[in-house]
Amino acid sequence: TSVTLIDAVLRPSLIVSRSPLIFDGSLGLGSCKEYFANLKRLIVLLFDYANTLKPIADLTPNEKISIIHNCVSQFALLVVAYHTVRNTEMVNNTILLPSGHYFHREKPIIIIEECEDKQLLLLESRIEIVKKNILDVVLSPMRRLGFTEIEMVALKAIIALDPSAANLTPHSASLLAVARGSVQNALYAHLSSRLSPAEATSRFGNLLLLIAGLSKMGAALCGMMQLSRDLSMNVDPVVDGLFFNDSC
Repeated sequence: TSVTLIDAVLRPSLIVSRSPLIFDGSLGLGSCKEYFANLKRLIVLLFDYANTLKPIADLTPNEKISIIHNCVSQFALLVVAYHTVRNTEMVNNTILLPSGHYFHREKPIIIIEECEDKQLLLLESRIEIVKKNILDVVLSPMRRLGFTEIEMVALKAIIALDPSAANLTPHSASLLAVARGSVQNALYAHLSSRLSPAEATSRFGNLLLLIAGLSKMGAALCGMMQLSRDLSMNVDPVVDGLFFNDSC
């Protein structure tokens, strides 16, 4: 039986089991199959996060689904980028996945071995463009900044606490706006306690630019997912619902 989004909110492990997150690349190069498996694991991570982060944790299941739908691609990219930067050297060629697999700038992500289908080849070329852009638009700036764990915690919350997500009541949107403002203020206070005013302002601005980069690449990821859906690739119902459910 297929898992609904409501089921997933109530029991995220129905999507996929909570396997350990192993960002070490020890299992070698990933393929399209690993991409979808890791995406599901990151979606479980996001559902668990939404179920514990106040005030999202106190909202209705449908509102949680809308919030998750709104931030799923940015959240997944942020988690992957952060752990990749922490666990790789300065060379910006690798994207580490939580399963222990990795993607490499120069090594294509294969959908089907020795495939000659023009549409699948188009999808493969789109995947390569998105992969390289993620390395350049998200990972490079994060690496240059020396992105810290505290900044990661703050950005994760800022991405999730988006009052512009669809189908929120005015009251819920207001709660999210207040919570997001509190996180942003706390982040700025943290930077100000360690840096000069000019440096704190500059770093805060660069962190917000990282969010803009995540949003841009998140949209590119959604476009790539749409193309794979158009080719009738077997996309998991929960993944499909989160990326393409217009009622979210």
